[in-house]
Amino acid sequence: MITHSAKKLAKICIFSTILLFGNVEAAEESTKQADIMELIRLSALNPEQVDQMLTQMVQVALASTKTEAESQKAIAEIKEQMLSDDFIKKFIPAFDKNFTHEEIKTLVYFYKNDAVKKLFKTGAETFMPIYAGMNELISKYAQASLPADQVIMITSDNFQKEVKDYKGTVILEAYSITCGPCKAMAPIFSSLSDEISGVKFCKLDIGTEFQIAQELQIQSVPTILFIKDGKVKDRHIGLVSKDDLKKKIEHNCPNLG
Repeated sequence: MITHSAKKLAKICIFSTILLFGNVEAAEESTKQADIMELIRLSALNPEQVDQMLTQMVQVALASTKTEAESQKAIAEIKEQMLSDDFIKKFIPAFDKNFTHEEIKTLVYFYKNDAVKKLFKTGAETFMPIYAGMNELISKYAQASLPADQVIMITSDNFQKEVKDYKGTVILEAYSITCGPCKAMAPIFSSLSDEISGVKFCKLDIGTEFQIAQELQIQSVPTILFIKDGKVKDRHIGLVSKDDLKKKIEHNCPNLG
């Protein structure tokens, strides 16, 4: 016969076991979250990669509004926030949902490998040309699908001749192949290039010509630049109707025939 004391002891043992397993599970979950945060820091927020990408992104975004010193300060402040625990914790749920703890630990081990560290340190040299090449291939296919027009594609090879040294007016559309409004803008710009004479129509893919986009202080796409004798005189940012763009061109080029 089970005594009252034995029953009480059994209850205590059961409660202790539940509490123990609960603590173990909580500790395991906490460890997994810590490992996820380490993985994010080693991969997506690898310091070398962050330095390269953040510098480019911030300089383009702030080019027309901030001095170099202000841009560098912004880069430092944004980087500090990006690498903080509060920022990284926001992305734990996606990793927690898609990976087991063992998989997370395997990935952490992978990213700690010296060869992988070296790959990230040479990111600009190894990855950026690949990304630029991908953008160039996609851009060629995108352009091939458009109707024939009078638009000149601007690259680092012809930018000086076709834009900077050109004596006259250049209407330049800055776009990205991944931009929805840019796709809507393409046939409008193409049509006007056939209808309007006396000005040069050009296009610039910011994905493949980042340095030119930075020089022209292009912050978003689509952007239409009105360039006179190599100098930017006016710009329109965002999607615009054919009639409104035509009026804008006529306003900036009053001597058109």
